Amino acid sequence: MAFYLLWERKIKNIKINMLKILYLLLEVIVIIVPVLLAVAFMTIIERKALASFQRRVGPNTVGYYGVLQPLKLLGGKFYKFENKTIC
Repeated sequence: MAFYLLWERKIKNIKINMLKILYLLLEVIVIIVPVLLAVAFMTIIERKALASFQRRVGPNTVGYYGVLQPLKLLGGKFYKFENKTIC
């Protein structure tokens, strides 16, 4: 009987620890996701501002107002990286 109580206590502690870890991960996600989104949109705003200084339309070839343009550029980087030949 005592073994069962010890086992039950260990399981309860494991559940509590897992809940603490999940809560910590949730806090990290709640902080990091808005920061990443803010950086992405600030990049778009910066590119639009620089394009307006040069009197050109700016990065708007992909997506609504160029929102997906950074993803297109990232894809191009990977495409170039994969197609390089080693001499």
